[in-house]
Order: sequence, then C-alpha cells, then structure tokens
Amino acid sequence: MLYLLDGELAKQRFDKIVQEQFCRPIIGIGLINTDRNRDMLPVKQPYKFLDFIENELIPGIEKAYNIKQRILFGHSFAGGFTIFSMINKPGLFDKYIASSPTPIMNMVDTLIYTQLDVNLLKNIKFYFSYGSNDMKQVKKWGERLYNNLLDLTLRHIVWRNEVYEGENHNTSDAISLINGLKY
Repeated sequence: MLYLLDGELAKQRFDKIVQEQFCRPIIGIGLINTDRNRDMLPVKQPYKFLDFIENELIPGIEKAYNIKQRILFGHSFAGGFTIFSMINKPGLFDKYIASSPTPIMNMVDTLIYTQLDVNLLKNIKFYFSYGSNDMKQVKKWGERLYNNLLDLTLRHIVWRNEVYEGENHNTSDAISLINGLKY
C-alpha cells in the first residue's frame, strides 16, 4: 500500500508507476489535506495529521485490504513530513521515500537516527533524493543528512540517497518515487 502525500498529485504520480509495470501489485492512496503548511511542517501541527494517518486512515484501509507492506511517499514539504513520520512513529511504515525533503534542519542529527535504529522493532527502508538543480536549502540539508548517515552503523535502517543530475525541485518527484519503489 503506497500512501501518497499531496494527494491532489496522486493520480499523476501513480500513472508513472503504472508505466513502469512493477512486478508486484501496488495500491495507491492519495492523501489530500486541508492545510499543507499546518499538516506537513514540523514547526506547525504535523502530529495531528500523523495521528490521523496512524489511528484512522491505516486501520480503515487495512480492514478492506490485506497489506504486506506500507510505503509513505512525500515531496518537498511532504518529503520533510515523510522523514518526520519515520522519526516520530518508528516502524509505522516499512519504507519511506522522501523526494526533495524540506525543511529538515532539525532532522539530520546523527543522534536522532541512532535512537531511531534502537527503537525500531523491524527493518525499514529509507530513500531520499533531490535534483542537482534543486533549491539551495534542499541540497544543503540533504547533503548534511547523507554525510551524517554515512558515519553511522545502523542495524534496522537501510537507506539510500540519490541526486538526480539536471533535475530541479519541480521535476525530481516522479523519478524519486519510481526509484524509491525499486529500492
């Protein structure tokens, strides 16, 4: 089950997945929220949105479908929220795909990932990416997160970072989603 944040773009993004003809069946759920800044930004009220996902949306979906894997995808603010979700609800999803995540300044510290790794009861995959022509803050903090993760030995977090040559903040989402699913 693929949960696509910024659900108003879910059909467009899911169509890219269909074109790739993945071997496994994938069901996509687009999450449209009423206030993107409030729901996605760590300095606002993302806990309420995350609680809704955990306590209402996922149980409702999983009553109707036999789910083998939960995947969360977000781009830009939603990419930052994807990382926020991974840190604050360890193991809620099996895979986290964060495309051009912003703002993540407070979420790059090695201690956060060391503690997260200790608190996880299962292995998770974490994929984050951005374009080589992305916004300066996205590249700066993405590089810092990458370098910080390189210094760690993690048992439960399997991660990968990719920088897409020639892509920018508005063109990196589809390739990130496809490659994140393949990872």
